[in-house]
Amino acid sequence: MGRITVKGKIMMKVTYLLPSFLFMLILASCSGDEIASNKPTPTNPTEHKDSIKDEEQITFTSEEPTRTSITHLLGQGAKVFWSTGDWIWVKTSDGVLRQSSAGTLNIDKTRGVFTMPSTDKYNNGALVTYTGQNSSVGNQVTIASSQTQSDCNNFDHAGLSGDCGIGKAIGSGKSFQFTLDHKASYICLLPRSSNGYVNRSRLFKIEIISENDIAGTYNLAENGSLTLANGGTNRIVLTLGTEFQLNNSSTDIGKNGSYVVIAPGQHSLAIRYWLRNTTDQPSGSSIEGTITKYVNMNFQPGKIHDITSNLAPTDYSSQKFYMWDAQQDYWQGGNQSSLVGATGSGWPTGPGPRWYNTGTSAASNSAKSCPNVNQMLWYAHSGDWHTDRDELWTWRGHLWKGGTWVLKRTKFSMNANKAPDGQDYRSVSIQDVYGRAYINYTITKFTRPVGSQLNRYFFLPYFGIYFNGEYRKNADAYGYYVTSTPYPGNLGACYYIDFYDNGLFVAQGDRWVGGCAIPFP
Repeated sequence: MGRITVKGKIMMKVTYLLPSFLFMLILASCSGDEIASNKPTPTNPTEHKDSIKDEEQITFTSEEPTRTSITHLLGQGAKVFWSTGDWIWVKTSDGVLRQSSAGTLNIDKTRGVFTMPSTDKYNNGALVTYTGQNSSVGNQVTIASSQTQSDCNNFDHAGLSGDCGIGKAIGSGKSFQFTLDHKASYICLLPRSSNGYVNRSRLFKIEIISENDIAGTYNLAENGSLTLANGGTNRIVLTLGTEFQLNNSSTDIGKNGSYVVIAPGQHSLAIRYWLRNTTDQPSGSSIEGTITKYVNMNFQPGKIHDITSNLAPTDYSSQKFYMWDAQQDYWQGGNQSSLVGATGSGWPTGPGPRWYNTGTSAASNSAKSCPNVNQMLWYAHSGDWHTDRDELWTWRGHLWKGGTWVLKRTKFSMNANKAPDGQDYRSVSIQDVYGRAYINYTITKFTRPVGSQLNRYFFLPYFGIYFNGEYRKNADAYGYYVTSTPYPGNLGACYYIDFYDNGLFVAQGDRWVGGCAIPFP
């Protein structure tokens, strides 16, 4: 597999697609033994070469002039090199793809010579293929769903991750030359950030989720097209061998350039950058989570596509908490604590503008725009809830994670006067054996909605509650939001919705609890 060196780093030899530049890097490849359709790759491909006398060999040579010198985006030169152990496949005159020996390379690896036994016959224009270092046949390639990059701006994993290409052997007798035209597609991910939370974090993994298949085992046709054969998946995870810094406010390929092999085609991608932060988590321990970006692009064969992302978690610092339908927020004039298990000072302890509404009518203050109990039950019943356990967000000077995505009310039927079971719970209460209103639902989806559908949903962070001035979040996976409906027959209770990783319920709750009071779109 060929590579390019930029700033002393290793990158892959493919076409590079940039905002204002289009340039080609020609890849080269490979190692081998003779094979029919499914013969495994030999343990030591060089043994085949060593067993053949020089005069009996047929050579296939990729010379340096067959590649293209380029100018890098940052004005840096780039060169393409062969890799030790690379091999190719060549179709014989009787139509069989045979595996070559491991290439013999010159000192600077700009020239590769691959050999076949002279008992084989090859025509001028014979098909040459490269199917990567994880393939044992000459017409199939596996684009890996799990890829690993050893260092920043290093694409030496391309051959293991699904690089592939075709060419023609030009020559006759025992001497041929070829150039490869590469048919996988490639992404160069270039994150940046001016956000302090991100700057204090390290990038350790990138997860790419598509609406269609982007990895699996593909048939490589003679015209270079790739067709999924089996094992298709819409997810690729790039694990970084070393954690990358994210303290660059502008694109810096040398600091955190990250590379992925992907199946060519039109793809709508959610790209989840996984960060590890040891500074800003409320408990002082490490927190790992994602910042997700979206891109819809035609990923062309043989090209690297630059994708830049400005990373910043959503900030909810303006989010306030209220006793049910209080006129003022829970901490107005007090000293709020945002640490789990910590108690602030000055929380409301008796009647006043921060105390809960003691009436029997629907909310008229802070909770008046919240869904009523019937509407909340419709959200619970028809909201197509998607748990998003790892998305990072900030609130009151700390980094948190997790929440759920819910369908907007315009995307399903809703009746404010009756719940899904036909009851009106504004005047009728349901009590379980413990004497509390409790209607339970199960969450079965554990990824955020796909990119093209995301605007149909809204996000509810895992905000917990204030209980006697103490902030509680139930193991960091707990959301609590009030309705506009008092609980029938109990002046100290209201209806609320509570959700967690795999379930939710609408229930009776104490009005004096400090919770989120927001309108649901």
